[in-house]
This record gives sequence, C-alpha cells and structure tokens, in this order.
Amino acid sequence: MIVKNRKSPSLPFGGVGGGRILLVLALIACIMASSCSSDDDDAPVIQKFEMGTTARPNWQMPNFDNYEQTMTVMILLQDTLCEYASQDDILCAQIGNEVRGLASLEQYKDRWVASITVGSNEAGQMVTLSYYCTNLRRIFTTEWTSFDANLKPTGEGSVYQPLFVKS
Repeated sequence: MIVKNRKSPSLPFGGVGGGRILLVLALIACIMASSCSSDDDDAPVIQKFEMGTTARPNWQMPNFDNYEQTMTVMILLQDTLCEYASQDDILCAQIGNEVRGLASLEQYKDRWVASITVGSNEAGQMVTLSYYCTNLRRIFTTEWTSFDANLKPTGEGSVYQPLFVKS
C-alpha cells in the first residue's frame, strides 16, 4: 500500500533533508568503524594475553632407557609468545598423558629456543607439545607431530616453530 502526501515525521536537522543527513552520518560512522578492523590475513595481529592462574606443572624428565627410539628437535618459540618468555619456562612433549620429553628455553638474541628429545617405543604415535609460560602462568598446547625417529619433523637441520596461538 502506497500512501501519498503523508507528512514526514519531525526529524532533527529539519524534515526529510535532515533524514538524509542522519543517514549519511550513520553511513560514515559505519565506514569508519569497519575501516579500523580488517579481515586481511596479511595484517599484523597484536595479541596480549591475560595472566593465568596455573602453577608450574610438575612434569618430570622421562628415563630414555625405557624407550627404543628417540628423536631430538630444535624448537623456536612462536613470535607471539617471545615477549613473555623466560628461562624458567618449560616445553613438554607428551604421547597420550605420558611425558616423553622435557626442555628449558634459552634466549638467543630476541628469540627463545629449546632442544627437546622425545622417546617412544613405536612410530606413528601423535606427540603433543605443551609450553608453560612462567610470566603468564599459563600452559599453551598444540598437536605437534607423529613420532618417527627416522624422520626429522622439520627436515634436515631446520628449526621447528610450533603454532601454540593462532595470530
């Protein structure tokens, strides 16, 4: 149903023209708000973490004599976590709920690295890597790799950088 000659309701900035001004102002506000955030995958993401409440885990170094195979990998801590890292932090490799490797972080320039040895009796088991950050009092965990002592999960001589946090 179309109604003609109906008087417009009273709008700020005066009648129908004022309504256009409000519409334009609303559109400008929306454009400005959307231009401040981007879904562009190439845009850098600044991520800050809240302090957690997790006490330092009591992970114990495994006895590698109990395992038929071991693999050793150099781990490079994810850039997003480097500003929170310290020498008190620890990396833990687990298969199931069993600790199969443990390492401390060491600082190299502005980066943090650790050499971790993982033990197993059979290939193909999924290894989970956990990182305890002392300064944040939080544990970050990621599915890491399938255990295979004959293969280096990072290739010849390269360093592995697990993704603990999506950035």
